[in-house]
Amino acid sequence: MTQIIEEIIQIMKLEHHYNLTAFSDDFLQKTIQRRSEILGFVVLADYIQYFKVHTDEPPLLWHSLYISYSQFFRDSHVFSILEHTVIPSIVANKSEQSEIRVWSAGCAFGQETYSIAMLLCSSEEIAAKKIKIRIIGTDISEAAILRARNGLYSAEELQNVKISQLNAFFVQIIDGYYVSDKLKKHIIFSVHDLLNPNYAYPPESIYGDFDIVMCGNILFYYAPDYQKMIVGNLVKSLSKNGYLITTDAETEIVSRSNRIRIQNYTLPIFRNI
Repeated sequence: MTQIIEEIIQIMKLEHHYNLTAFSDDFLQKTIQRRSEILGFVVLADYIQYFKVHTDEPPLLWHSLYISYSQFFRDSHVFSILEHTVIPSIVANKSEQSEIRVWSAGCAFGQETYSIAMLLCSSEEIAAKKIKIRIIGTDISEAAILRARNGLYSAEELQNVKISQLNAFFVQIIDGYYVSDKLKKHIIFSVHDLLNPNYAYPPESIYGDFDIVMCGNILFYYAPDYQKMIVGNLVKSLSKNGYLITTDAETEIVSRSNRIRIQNYTLPIFRNI
């Protein structure tokens, strides 16, 4: 880490109360470099001079560290396993009129949350047993959560959604498609910081006990100690034999936990033990 970046970390902490030490050095350096380039600076030395005198820049740098991006059914292979293997396995161990609980952590604009909701609401096994569905989607960005709750998406954003799903779960308007109330009624969206030491899982869940936790494209942004803390909390939030689903890039990070084992060596699907 360069002296300039260390100086930015100190200024952010002491003068603006932002803690950048949670982020990996590589991600932090790339983000600062990107902010510098956006402002037209060739070298970081010029950026830090700007950073020191423009009070609006530290909050902008902070918010640029949190990337809100997702897609519907982003990893088609993982969602296929969810639909045909994971969900039937969970249902098989549920009693009549019980509840399936899901946490979509770092849900961005809600695409992942609505994707898993569509699979659950389309499950004939769930319908046959009259199992309730409770899904909590969380993100640190309040703006992202507001958009997720609104549930309005363009036709381009819905390219990975099947026609049958589009007809069943969306209402078309001039500007795009709204998620229907029959899907929304199963979902709670809330702001939640995965680094908050006071909560291992969203307070709205009351006691965790999730059958599925989805947390992808988040862990690799953080330093190792914080990765360990987040994974520990995610595992703690799972029910017995619950599933944690991440991404291929994060498989090694999650594998370091001795409380969870990989379920499928070709996919980033883990199971609580």
